[in-house]
Amino acid sequence: MKPQYVNALGLLALICVSSVTAADPKTVLNELEKYRQRWNVPGVAIVAVSDFGDNVLIMDGLGVRNANRDPVTAQTPFQMGSTSKAVNAFAISRLAEKGILNMTRPIIEYRPTFRLNDSVATRDANFVDLLSHRTGLPRADLAIAMFNNSGDFFDHHIQFLAPSYKFREGGDYQNHMHALAGLVASDVYECHRSNIPDFGSRTNDFKRWYAMMKAELFDPLNMTRTTGDLGLWMEDDLRSDSATFAIDYATGIPKPEVSWYDPMVSVPYSWIAPAGSISTNAEDLVKYLRFLLKKGVNGNGTQVLSKDAFENSFALHNPYYSYGLGWVIDPYRGKESFWHNGATTMSSGVRIFPEVGFGVFVLTNNGADWGAPALNFIVDRLLFGDNSTSPFELAEQTVVVSEKANAAAISQAYASLPNPVPPPTVNATAFLGTYDNGVWGVMDISASNVTVPIPSSTTVKPLKIKFQKFASRYFAEKLGLTAPTVIGELIVTHYSGNTFLFVDGALIGLFAFVTDGSKLTGVRVSAPVIMGTPFFMKTG
Repeated sequence: MKPQYVNALGLLALICVSSVTAADPKTVLNELEKYRQRWNVPGVAIVAVSDFGDNVLIMDGLGVRNANRDPVTAQTPFQMGSTSKAVNAFAISRLAEKGILNMTRPIIEYRPTFRLNDSVATRDANFVDLLSHRTGLPRADLAIAMFNNSGDFFDHHIQFLAPSYKFREGGDYQNHMHALAGLVASDVYECHRSNIPDFGSRTNDFKRWYAMMKAELFDPLNMTRTTGDLGLWMEDDLRSDSATFAIDYATGIPKPEVSWYDPMVSVPYSWIAPAGSISTNAEDLVKYLRFLLKKGVNGNGTQVLSKDAFENSFALHNPYYSYGLGWVIDPYRGKESFWHNGATTMSSGVRIFPEVGFGVFVLTNNGADWGAPALNFIVDRLLFGDNSTSPFELAEQTVVVSEKANAAAISQAYASLPNPVPPPTVNATAFLGTYDNGVWGVMDISASNVTVPIPSSTTVKPLKIKFQKFASRYFAEKLGLTAPTVIGELIVTHYSGNTFLFVDGALIGLFAFVTDGSKLTGVRVSAPVIMGTPFFMKTG
């Protein structure tokens, strides 16, 4: 599938949309300010363009960028989060167009150490597979916080991550594979640039990736205030602006009684930089949206990426996820449209309508998903001339409904259990001890007297689970690391038999202890978003 951007239907769509009376951009901006305050978002940057990027409707900031209450402007840099993925894919596509790499050549031919749990995926997975979430791996985002070195994860541990789907027959959203695609491409780029005949120089260095991005995309698009990571603003030619970027803040929606939030401790995203650590500002996003809507052409009229290579990013590469190369294929109100959101400790969102030349980008400096309703709010009013509903109010209702549904689902799950609840098949003290997994490392389980506020008719005490910093005890010992640091702990309550339940808002996880006869051998965790379904072997 290749989207057809400019054709007879596209011209007809443009005429139809143009006949709608669109709202005044200033009015829209004023309305957005009300919702920014209502959702307690400290600061946002907003860009909206029409006429294939030639007409800038909005390029502005709202709110403040730091605790000093300095205002957000069009020059304030924010993290892009996962909207970085499409940018990463465009740069890799440009290398392919130059013949520096081949998008369909197996990754293992560029990086011989590449190993996945699935031997077929190890042998055949290519850049397109990694960039379109079709390797079959689970999301497993907890690894982002657990690791601070891509070499540790990609070279040693990812091979132990059990897939959720068969290779190319499904896939979860997978940050690590996107990051690996960028890092491998940057190795190939460096070998080509330095005239090295093989790909043996593997550093897993996100600065090398940033150098590739700067040369292949940021410079050609004249995105002079865009970089690979906020930390780089202190090290490159942007250091004079290093104090201007937006600070990330904790959040909740809606919390009108809270006037401000404390800065968050940033997760070390730099080690998976290609998946989500690009930083930019509203001025540069105007240039980026123009590139998107003009099918690979920059502001000077130069074709930076050929139309075929460009449109390949929007083709349906993963039908199970409706995903291209960094883009969700998602028609909106009957129009062809592509979008993506992003979240680090900041959040972002982008939506484009190639047929009619309209695009919008939103950046915020906290983790609230303010960007998604903001995108649709802007599109409804500026493109479709519809102010009859508010996506923000719909989002607020969805949050309330979701929380109620989650609570009801848990209560119903407990109510469906036999009475009395089936007890464990082993003595509850057998659950206590140490467990190990090749990806997630050491997990210590102890008894807890904590009261968990969810329904339960069992008398089995809750368990406290502590996760260690090291990826595995064996690996920790090889490195001479003897004092693991606890990176997180949680309480699980007895559910049924040998299964315990973890609940935190909408996040639910099951811990099912496995026995071999009367002997406890380990625990199978089911938490697809943060870990997948790993098995921890009992080691002590």
